[in-house]
Amino acid sequence: MDNILYDKHYNCLACDSEFKTKKVRSGKIRTTHIDSDLCSYYDGIVPYYYEINICPQCGFAFTDSFAPLKTNQKQMIYEDYAKRYLPQGVPNLCDERDEHEAILSFRLALGAGFAMKEQPKLLAGICMRLAWLHRMAERPEAEHEFLDAANRFFQVAYETQQDSLGDAYYLHMLGDTSLRLDRISEARRWFSQLFAPANSGYRYIELARDAWAEHRYEQETTN
Repeated sequence: MDNILYDKHYNCLACDSEFKTKKVRSGKIRTTHIDSDLCSYYDGIVPYYYEINICPQCGFAFTDSFAPLKTNQKQMIYEDYAKRYLPQGVPNLCDERDEHEAILSFRLALGAGFAMKEQPKLLAGICMRLAWLHRMAERPEAEHEFLDAANRFFQVAYETQQDSLGDAYYLHMLGDTSLRLDRISEARRWFSQLFAPANSGYRYIELARDAWAEHRYEQETTN
């Protein structure tokens, strides 16, 4: 694993401490297959385990996409975060991580994102990764809990933001998460918008068609 993981240096967004944490060399990973909601499965190490940066000094969690904190925000945001999410103290998550440590890192990042009032699309992405990790471990109840949270964040993002991801991405993720949560009428509504002629997100249209076809097959085989 030494040639797959490497050390990357960061400065903590909250306390400014410099630290190093493990990251995965992208050229060393091999994807085996991808679910319709973009969950990737890997041969060997799981890159999701190392997405979140956790400061070993103060325990603040952040991704590479988090916005920097203003100086006058840091103390208030960190105090709220630490009180809510670090009752057991600061974890050391800068070395190799197992599944449980990876889940903890994402839960801490979700808490930090709440405290920072990060963008809904970013919080949705964290929730999706938590759902994927629980799916890989075959914990459907926990998976559905985070799919539901992601669905709500995706809806806010779709309704309030205009960005480079485009409508097709949000419509697909809304439709797919709704389908996985057995909210069939909602899934149909989102997918029908995705399939509209104005949309050019062909990748997401194909993923949505695959997800809907799989749902119909499951319905036919269970009835």
